[in-house]
Amino acid sequence: MKKVGVRVRACILCALAACATGVLANPFFGGAPARPRRQRTPELLLRRYALVHQRLGAAIVQWSKTHSTRAWWITVMLSFAYGVLHALGPGHRKAALFSFYLGRNAPVWEPALTAALLAALHGAASLLLLSAFRGVSGAIGAHSARTMWYMEVGSYGLLTFLALFSLVHELMHLFPSGGRYFSCGCSAHTAVCMRTGTVAHMQWGTML
Repeated sequence: MKKVGVRVRACILCALAACATGVLANPFFGGAPARPRRQRTPELLLRRYALVHQRLGAAIVQWSKTHSTRAWWITVMLSFAYGVLHALGPGHRKAALFSFYLGRNAPVWEPALTAALLAALHGAASLLLLSAFRGVSGAIGAHSARTMWYMEVGSYGLLTFLALFSLVHELMHLFPSGGRYFSCGCSAHTAVCMRTGTVAHMQWGTML
């Protein structure tokens, strides 16, 4: 019973922390909303961006003229290096992925596979959008920017929905139902609940 009480209290604290984003006023400025923190890419990464981008452009031009296998492999390697530098910059949900596995003893291959799948999904979506809006300019180009905004909001909404769904699912395992303790008896539910609450809190905070 003591373990049950600890798990229930942990879930309540997670739920309260996830709802804390409703307090948006800044107490140090008379109720004025706090300025959102803006992340800036480090200067070192910006210089690496420019260098790899320049070499990648030259490699693409060389490959388009010669169609050689060597130029193709150079283009692929430079594209991979540019993607790694791009992922090291702000965003890309690195903190959310880290917090998801923070409270869980997962094997090494699981977070690595999750990161690889997310990178593949990111690249496939980019290729799909580039193919869809290829050659678009003028008035139609404004619609592509609007589409990007809708997709960004939709991705935030989907992440929030999945986090809430996972949180409710784990709470059903931890809270008593009909006088019976509805759980499988393992200690992983508390950790999963804490992780999903953290991810939901991060997503809501980013949206607000």
